[in-house]
Amino acid sequence: DKEGFEISSENTICFVRVAIGRGYHLLEQLRLHGVKTVNSRYCHMICDDKWFNYVALERSGFRQPKTDLISHIENLDTPIKNIGGKYPMILKTAKGTHGVGVIFIDSKKTLVATIQLIKKLDEKRDIIIQEYIKTPYDVRAMVLENEVIAQLKRPVIDGDFRSNISQGNEPQKIELTELEKEECIKAAKSINSVWVGVDFIPSKDREKIPPYMIEVNSSPGTAGIIEMNDINIFKLVLESFYNRENWR
Repeated sequence: DKEGFEISSENTICFVRVAIGRGYHLLEQLRLHGVKTVNSRYCHMICDDKWFNYVALERSGFRQPKTDLISHIENLDTPIKNIGGKYPMILKTAKGTHGVGVIFIDSKKTLVATIQLIKKLDEKRDIIIQEYIKTPYDVRAMVLENEVIAQLKRPVIDGDFRSNISQGNEPQKIELTELEKEECIKAAKSINSVWVGVDFIPSKDREKIPPYMIEVNSSPGTAGIIEMNDINIFKLVLESFYNRENWR
Protein backbone atom coordinates (compact mmCIF):
# COMPACT_ATOMS: atom_id res chain seq x y z
CA ASP A 1 0.00 0.00 0.00
CA LYS A 2 1.03 3.66 -0.06
CA GLU A 3 2.28 3.59 3.51
CA GLY A 4 4.57 0.58 2.96
CA PHE A 5 5.64 -1.66 5.81
CA GLU A 6 8.62 -2.15 8.09
CA ILE A 7 10.89 -5.16 7.92
CA SER A 8 13.32 -6.48 10.49
CA SER A 9 16.47 -8.52 9.97
CA GLU A 10 15.30 -10.69 12.86
CA ASN A 11 12.21 -12.04 11.14
CA THR A 12 12.47 -11.33 7.40
CA ILE A 13 13.79 -13.28 4.42
CA CYS A 14 13.52 -11.77 0.94
CA PHE A 15 13.29 -14.03 -2.11
CA VAL A 16 14.34 -11.94 -5.11
CA ARG A 17 13.07 -13.31 -8.41
CA VAL A 18 14.34 -10.64 -10.81
CA ALA A 19 17.56 -8.93 -9.79
CA ILE A 20 18.50 -7.10 -13.00
CA GLY A 21 18.49 -3.29 -12.77
CA ARG A 22 16.66 -1.97 -9.71
CA GLY A 23 16.72 -5.43 -8.18
CA TYR A 24 20.45 -5.07 -7.47
CA HIS A 25 19.81 -1.87 -5.55
CA LEU A 26 17.09 -3.56 -3.51
CA LEU A 27 19.40 -6.48 -2.73
CA GLU A 28 22.19 -4.15 -1.60
CA GLN A 29 19.84 -2.10 0.58
CA LEU A 30 18.59 -5.27 2.24
CA ARG A 31 22.15 -6.53 2.76
CA LEU A 32 23.20 -3.26 4.36
CA HIS A 33 20.27 -3.58 6.77
CA GLY A 34 21.20 -7.16 7.64
CA VAL A 35 18.21 -8.78 5.92
CA LYS A 36 18.70 -12.31 4.59
CA THR A 37 18.17 -12.54 0.81
CA VAL A 38 17.83 -15.56 -1.47
CA ASN A 39 20.07 -15.31 -3.32
CA SER A 40 22.76 -12.72 -2.61
CA ARG A 41 23.46 -9.75 -4.87
CA TYR A 42 26.77 -11.37 -5.87
CA CYS A 43 25.06 -14.63 -6.81
CA HIS A 44 22.41 -12.85 -8.89
CA MET A 45 25.02 -10.68 -10.60
CA ILE A 46 27.02 -13.75 -11.69
CA CYS A 47 23.96 -15.72 -12.80
CA ASP A 48 22.33 -12.83 -14.68
CA ASP A 49 25.30 -12.60 -17.05
CA LYS A 50 26.27 -15.67 -19.08
CA TRP A 51 29.86 -14.46 -19.48
CA PHE A 52 30.30 -13.92 -15.73
CA ASN A 53 28.67 -17.32 -15.24
CA TYR A 54 31.19 -18.97 -17.56
CA VAL A 55 34.21 -17.23 -16.00
CA ALA A 56 33.14 -18.06 -12.42
CA LEU A 57 32.70 -21.74 -13.29
CA GLU A 58 35.94 -21.79 -15.28
CA ARG A 59 37.89 -20.39 -12.33
CA SER A 60 36.48 -23.22 -10.22
CA GLY A 61 37.73 -25.81 -12.71
CA PHE A 62 34.45 -27.06 -14.20
CA ARG A 63 34.19 -28.78 -17.55
CA GLN A 64 32.32 -26.45 -19.92
CA PRO A 65 31.79 -25.90 -23.65
CA LYS A 66 34.59 -23.69 -24.98
CA THR A 67 33.35 -20.11 -24.76
CA ASP A 68 34.63 -16.64 -25.61
CA LEU A 69 33.43 -13.05 -25.52
CA ILE A 70 32.94 -11.03 -28.72
CA SER A 71 34.70 -7.72 -28.08
CA HIS A 72 34.84 -6.30 -31.64
CA ILE A 73 33.31 -7.62 -34.85
CA GLU A 74 36.56 -6.66 -36.62
CA ASN A 75 38.44 -9.18 -34.48
CA LEU A 76 36.17 -12.21 -34.80
CA ASP A 77 38.90 -14.65 -35.78
CA THR A 78 40.38 -14.71 -32.27
CA PRO A 79 37.26 -15.80 -30.35
CA ILE A 80 36.34 -18.20 -33.17
CA LYS A 81 39.77 -19.81 -32.86
CA ASN A 82 39.51 -19.88 -29.07
CA ILE A 83 36.38 -22.05 -29.16
CA GLY A 84 37.79 -24.48 -31.73
CA GLY A 85 37.01 -22.73 -35.02
CA LYS A 86 34.22 -25.13 -36.01
CA TYR A 87 30.66 -24.57 -37.19
CA PRO A 88 27.97 -24.93 -36.07
CA MET A 89 28.47 -22.93 -32.90
CA ILE A 90 26.13 -21.23 -30.43
CA LEU A 91 25.79 -17.46 -30.03
CA LYS A 92 24.29 -16.08 -26.84
CA THR A 93 23.54 -12.61 -25.59
CA ALA A 94 25.13 -12.33 -22.15
CA LYS A 95 21.79 -11.40 -20.64
CA GLY A 96 18.73 -13.43 -21.53
CA THR A 97 16.39 -16.05 -20.12
CA HIS A 98 14.10 -18.88 -21.25
CA GLY A 99 16.30 -19.62 -24.28
CA VAL A 100 15.70 -16.17 -25.80
CA GLY A 101 18.94 -14.73 -27.15
CA VAL A 102 20.44 -18.17 -27.88
CA ILE A 103 21.10 -18.65 -31.61
CA PHE A 104 22.40 -21.55 -33.71
CA ILE A 105 25.18 -20.31 -36.01
CA ASP A 106 26.08 -22.41 -39.07
CA SER A 107 28.63 -20.17 -40.81
CA LYS A 108 30.76 -17.06 -40.43
CA LYS A 109 28.33 -15.15 -42.67
CA THR A 110 25.49 -15.97 -40.30
CA LEU A 111 27.67 -15.07 -37.31
CA VAL A 112 28.60 -11.64 -38.70
CA ALA A 113 25.03 -10.83 -39.75
CA THR A 114 23.64 -11.87 -36.35
CA ILE A 115 26.18 -9.79 -34.43
CA GLN A 116 25.48 -6.77 -36.64
CA LEU A 117 21.74 -7.09 -36.05
CA ILE A 118 22.11 -7.42 -32.27
CA LYS A 119 24.49 -4.45 -32.10
CA LYS A 120 22.15 -2.35 -34.23
CA LEU A 121 19.33 -3.01 -31.79
CA ASP A 122 21.54 -2.54 -28.72
CA GLU A 123 25.18 -1.58 -29.26
CA LYS A 124 26.01 -2.21 -25.59
CA ARG A 125 24.68 -5.76 -25.58
CA ASP A 126 27.44 -8.24 -24.71
CA ILE A 127 27.68 -11.33 -26.93
CA ILE A 128 29.42 -14.66 -26.43
CA ILE A 129 30.03 -17.57 -28.76
CA GLN A 130 30.22 -21.14 -27.59
CA GLU A 131 31.29 -24.53 -28.86
CA TYR A 132 28.26 -26.55 -30.00
CA ILE A 133 27.92 -29.87 -28.22
CA LYS A 134 25.29 -32.04 -29.84
CA THR A 135 23.12 -33.77 -27.26
CA PRO A 136 19.63 -35.30 -27.23
CA TYR A 137 18.91 -33.67 -23.87
CA ASP A 138 20.28 -31.59 -21.01
CA VAL A 139 19.49 -31.63 -17.30
CA ARG A 140 18.27 -29.11 -14.74
CA ALA A 141 19.16 -29.90 -11.13
CA MET A 142 17.80 -27.85 -8.26
CA VAL A 143 20.21 -27.26 -5.39
CA LEU A 144 19.05 -25.99 -2.00
CA GLU A 145 21.53 -25.39 0.83
CA ASN A 146 24.20 -27.58 -0.80
CA GLU A 147 21.88 -30.50 -1.51
CA VAL A 148 20.33 -31.64 -4.80
CA ILE A 149 16.61 -31.78 -4.03
CA ALA A 150 15.18 -32.34 -7.53
CA GLN A 151 16.13 -32.81 -11.16
CA LEU A 152 14.60 -33.25 -14.59
CA LYS A 153 15.63 -34.22 -18.11
CA ARG A 154 14.95 -31.68 -20.89
CA PRO A 155 14.95 -33.32 -24.34
CA VAL A 156 15.92 -31.07 -27.24
CA ILE A 157 12.80 -29.72 -28.97
CA ASP A 158 12.00 -31.21 -32.38
CA GLY A 159 13.22 -28.89 -35.12
CA ASP A 160 15.21 -26.81 -32.61
CA PHE A 161 18.47 -27.08 -30.69
CA ARG A 162 17.16 -25.71 -27.38
CA SER A 163 15.63 -27.62 -24.50
CA ASN A 164 13.98 -24.85 -22.44
CA ILE A 165 10.58 -25.73 -20.98
CA SER A 166 9.48 -22.17 -21.76
CA GLN A 167 10.07 -22.95 -25.46
CA GLY A 168 7.67 -25.91 -25.44
CA ASN A 169 9.88 -28.66 -24.07
CA GLU A 170 8.24 -31.66 -22.38
CA PRO A 171 10.41 -32.59 -19.36
CA GLN A 172 11.08 -36.16 -18.29
CA LYS A 173 12.23 -37.89 -15.13
CA ILE A 174 15.91 -38.72 -14.63
CA GLU A 175 18.14 -40.02 -11.84
CA LEU A 176 21.47 -38.28 -11.37
CA THR A 177 24.72 -40.11 -10.79
CA GLU A 178 26.69 -39.36 -7.65
CA LEU A 179 29.31 -37.57 -9.77
CA GLU A 180 26.64 -35.33 -11.34
CA LYS A 181 25.22 -34.48 -7.92
CA GLU A 182 28.68 -33.62 -6.61
CA GLU A 183 29.38 -31.35 -9.59
CA CYS A 184 26.05 -29.55 -9.19
CA ILE A 185 26.67 -28.91 -5.50
CA LYS A 186 30.19 -27.67 -6.23
CA ALA A 187 28.81 -25.32 -8.91
CA ALA A 188 26.23 -23.92 -6.48
CA LYS A 189 28.93 -23.43 -3.83
CA SER A 190 31.29 -21.72 -6.29
CA ILE A 191 28.99 -18.68 -6.51
CA ASN A 192 27.92 -18.63 -2.84
CA SER A 193 24.34 -19.55 -3.66
CA VAL A 194 21.48 -20.72 -1.46
CA TRP A 195 18.81 -21.93 -3.90
CA VAL A 196 19.69 -22.33 -7.59
CA GLY A 197 19.07 -24.36 -10.71
CA VAL A 198 22.16 -25.92 -12.29
CA ASP A 199 22.00 -26.79 -16.01
CA PHE A 200 24.37 -29.30 -17.58
CA ILE A 201 24.93 -31.62 -20.54
CA PRO A 202 25.65 -35.17 -19.35
CA SER A 203 28.87 -36.85 -20.47
CA LYS A 204 28.81 -40.15 -22.38
CA ASP A 205 30.10 -41.94 -19.28
CA ARG A 206 27.94 -40.30 -16.62
CA GLU A 207 29.41 -42.36 -13.77
CA LYS A 208 33.05 -41.42 -14.41
CA ILE A 209 33.32 -38.28 -16.54
CA PRO A 210 32.02 -34.91 -15.26
CA PRO A 211 29.20 -33.26 -17.22
CA TYR A 212 29.54 -30.08 -19.28
CA MET A 213 28.26 -27.28 -17.09
CA ILE A 214 26.05 -24.84 -19.01
CA GLU A 215 25.06 -22.30 -16.35
CA VAL A 216 23.72 -21.69 -12.87
CA ASN A 217 20.36 -19.92 -12.47
CA SER A 218 19.74 -17.79 -9.37
CA SER A 219 15.97 -17.62 -9.94
CA PRO A 220 15.21 -21.29 -10.62
CA GLY A 221 11.86 -21.94 -12.22
CA THR A 222 9.81 -24.79 -10.78
CA ALA A 223 7.78 -25.59 -13.91
CA GLY A 224 7.90 -29.34 -14.51
CA ILE A 225 10.42 -30.10 -11.79
CA ILE A 226 7.78 -30.49 -9.07
CA GLU A 227 5.77 -32.96 -11.16
CA MET A 228 8.86 -34.91 -12.26
CA ASN A 229 10.00 -35.39 -8.66
CA ASP A 230 6.64 -35.59 -6.86
CA ILE A 231 7.78 -33.21 -4.11
CA ASN A 232 6.65 -29.90 -2.69
CA ILE A 233 9.69 -27.72 -3.36
CA PHE A 234 8.12 -24.65 -1.74
CA LYS A 235 7.61 -26.58 1.49
CA LEU A 236 11.22 -27.78 1.41
CA VAL A 237 12.48 -24.23 0.91
CA LEU A 238 10.35 -22.79 3.72
CA GLU A 239 11.26 -25.62 6.09
CA SER A 240 14.93 -25.02 5.34
CA PHE A 241 14.67 -21.39 6.43
CA TYR A 242 12.75 -22.14 9.57
CA ASN A 243 16.23 -23.20 10.69
CA ARG A 244 17.91 -19.92 11.68
CA GLU A 245 21.34 -21.50 11.09
CA ASN A 246 20.54 -21.30 7.38
CA TRP A 247 20.19 -17.52 7.62
CA ARG A 248 23.95 -17.09 7.94
